[in-house]
Amino acid sequence: REEAAAVDALSACEDGVEIGHVGDDEVECFQFSVATGIHEIHHFDVIFLDVEMPHLDGMSAAEKIREKDSQVLLVFVTNVAHYAVKGYAVQALDYILKPLNYMSFSAKMDRIVKTLQLRQEKSILLNSGSSIRRIPVSQILYVEVLRHQVVYHLADELITVRGSLKEAENLLEGCSFEKCNSCYLVNLRHVRGVRDDAVIVGQEELQMSRAKKKDFMQAVAAYISSYAG
Repeated sequence: REEAAAVDALSACEDGVEIGHVGDDEVECFQFSVATGIHEIHHFDVIFLDVEMPHLDGMSAAEKIREKDSQVLLVFVTNVAHYAVKGYAVQALDYILKPLNYMSFSAKMDRIVKTLQLRQEKSILLNSGSSIRRIPVSQILYVEVLRHQVVYHLADELITVRGSLKEAENLLEGCSFEKCNSCYLVNLRHVRGVRDDAVIVGQEELQMSRAKKKDFMQAVAAYISSYAG
């Protein structure tokens, strides 16, 4: 009965918005086509992607989504367990195996909610001289040091403060940031890939130094592993 109820709840999304709860948290669910709704993804906290879709496979859809939004959580729905490995390339949080199992789906939703809550709780205060702002850590792509100034690169703006990269490291300790060279401190959440001696962060390529490459790659692997668990 529980599995049937879960399937019915998901199916109801096809006809409009469905409101449900995960514990004390209210969840709003609706269905959209990646082909027509890609411009609306910034409204979502999590997107469930079927691996097999008629016009665009799940991985290709995820790549298009990542071009627009590096923050939204992605969860693949698939018949094949090993497909989940491919999901790391687009920073997928998890995968769900078909047919839907209520207990498994419930556990995945609990993890999603906890991840979203954790994101919301982490922020830092930045003093740019003219103003003090609270910035969610999840919005920071990477931090760059230029002489005695530290530049926080966000998706749509730069915030410059006085200081050192070491001070930025201390400020962001425990938030999954790692240096790829002596000038850049990278948010591992936004790493899209590595090409030769460059790391792809958002739409930019940052140079990795030979001295930092091993530690950086180990940090990326550990970050991916933590999400696989």
